[in-house]
Amino acid sequence: MFDEGLWTAVPCGDDFVIRVAATRFREFAPQGRRLSEHDGCLLQFHEHARLRPLAEHLAWHRRHHGL
Repeated sequence: MFDEGLWTAVPCGDDFVIRVAATRFREFAPQGRRLSEHDGCLLQFHEHARLRPLAEHLAWHRRHHGL
């Protein structure tokens, strides 16, 4: 979904906020969670994860997908 530009992440201090392009797709999740429910939430990382996305790569992703 990320590669198709349906969601992205925006740097916010030391965190990243999830932004969902809800107008680009229709959701149907009768028993599951919808992607749109994550809009505005913080991107979660495993507590031992050391790597994070680079802000400039996320900026490229937003420009490339028109987000």
